Amino acid sequence: MFLCVACVADRNQAQQQVPPQPATATSLDLFALGTTVTDEGAVRRDSTGSTFRRGGEIYLSVNVSGASIDQQIEVRWLDPAGQVLRRDALEVPVGTRFAAFSTGDTAGWTEGGHRAEVIINGRRVTEREFELL
Repeated sequence: MFLCVACVADRNQAQQQVPPQPATATSLDLFALGTTVTDEGAVRRDSTGSTFRRGGEIYLSVNVSGASIDQQIEVRWLDPAGQVLRRDALEVPVGTRFAAFSTGDTAGWTEGGHRAEVIINGRRVTEREFELL
């Protein structure tokens, strides 16, 4: 019985020594929305969300670190009625970690539910919904 207690104590101590993940990027989310990005284009974890105030920029970061070919990525920012407010496209070479896209100034955008559509190499791969207050 003494040996089992020692094993559990050693295992707990080993788990406590694992360094925490850095709090600067959303490396686990392939498509992240937020209000700030890092120098390499990742949305900062402390700025992520799905509700934002009008007037600032909102960023969408695409984690492309696992891509094996160059990619053409397009993001369409849509209003509540489905109209395209802004379109942005980038040619992303292999070896890039993140591709970042921006709404630009949202002061003139309406309140309500908006969407960001992500198209990679001509194929719509995801959509992210967000709310503007």
